[in-house]
Amino acid sequence: MERVELWRQGEELSKIFAKCSISGPSAMLNIAPDYTLLALMTNAAEPDVIWKFTVGAERIATEFFIHTPPTPGEVENAIMVVEDEVMQVSKLIPAGTHLFSSDAAVKEIYAQLEPYQQSSDRRLYRHDLEAIFGRLSAIISGRPASSDTLPQTATFAAALLILREVMFHLGFEEITIVE
Repeated sequence: MERVELWRQGEELSKIFAKCSISGPSAMLNIAPDYTLLALMTNAAEPDVIWKFTVGAERIATEFFIHTPPTPGEVENAIMVVEDEVMQVSKLIPAGTHLFSSDAAVKEIYAQLEPYQQSSDRRLYRHDLEAIFGRLSAIISGRPASSDTLPQTATFAAALLILREVMFHLGFEEITIVE
């Protein structure tokens, strides 16, 4: 994992945090094709630190998912790698940190909620994320993919896995999707 101390695009991130008017520490998640960024702000004008994890949706899909849908073993191997990456910063995230994302992959995951589950403040709760992951697990375990509306791409499965591991291992109960 590479730790990036300064991020020149911090101005954009600061604007997003300001719009959300959340007091206390905040974090922004970006799941890119080849890496994942997690920026932490603790009441500053720009991010205090940005961590760059070497796991991205395309990278995980390409390196681990040979089958469509991936096999349980392929998913377990990917989980171990993602877990190893994110656990390195688990003790560095202050309790009560609010997690945000403006990322297309996270928006696609949020869209998998039933309309009645979607909140006006566009929050995806960890228990709802687990339910979506459970649907993917059922397909991986043999339920026909046609019985569900989940996207059937390896990159969707990889992004879902990354988001799940970030939220679970870093202690985030919810993520707010912002524009």
